Amino acid sequence: MAICDVYDALSQRRGYKQDYSPDIVYGIMNRDRGSAFDPELLDKFFKIMGFWPVGAVVALNDGSIALVKEQNDADIRRPKIEIVSPADKKRAVDLMQESSLKIERYLNPWKEGKQYLQLS
Repeated sequence: MAICDVYDALSQRRGYKQDYSPDIVYGIMNRDRGSAFDPELLDKFFKIMGFWPVGAVVALNDGSIALVKEQNDADIRRPKIEIVSPADKKRAVDLMQESSLKIERYLNPWKEGKQYLQLS
């Protein structure tokens, strides 16, 4: 329960704090690995949630924008995505199969990522 509670607290925007991107949340929680969190449970949690959660809006190294669609069990940092912008590049991509594409950053769905949420 503690893992879920901390993840939720860090990833959600609150009146008294901003929300953190998934990569920042992952780093913060892994700093407490072995002290606040059981390492095995933390690994299982992120295997289910992913480094980039399903629905996350991300910018890729080629300048395109994508939505995370599914996790990859072999590498939580390389999910299955759908490129949604630009429109002429729209397609499903498994980042485990496309080594040239990488996620560069998370686009906050309350800010710069908001316009892409309806494109899936």
